[in-house]
Amino acid sequence: MALFGFIGAILKFAGQDVGMLVAISIFIVFFAFGVGGTGWIIQGEYFPTEYRGTLASLIAFIDWISNFAIIEIFPYMDSSIHIAGSLVVFAVLSVTAVVIFYKIMPVTKGKSVDEITKLFDSIADKKNTLGK
Repeated sequence: MALFGFIGAILKFAGQDVGMLVAISIFIVFFAFGVGGTGWIIQGEYFPTEYRGTLASLIAFIDWISNFAIIEIFPYMDSSIHIAGSLVVFAVLSVTAVVIFYKIMPVTKGKSVDEITKLFDSIADKKNTLGK
């Protein structure tokens, strides 16, 4: 996904507007099939049952506020650093997100909600023990 953001920026700098449009389109497709739904998946899997409703609504609120912020900031980015610079910013943010998720999110594939809850409880217990 980030690769297509960088490719789109390079093509825009080179004056290849059609190539940039294709790169942006592929970026959007990869976002939709990749990290675009991650926030919604995390809501349903990672929270204990007794807190899931409250925390899922909080995460949904944060997601929509983030979307609003991007929509509001983009015109200023476009006017100051242009579309190519904006693509670079979004590509860097994508790479950063992948690194953060890779480092902090445990694999939960094939585990039940109870197993995931126990996994996170054990991680929290380890952090509490290290902090003392």
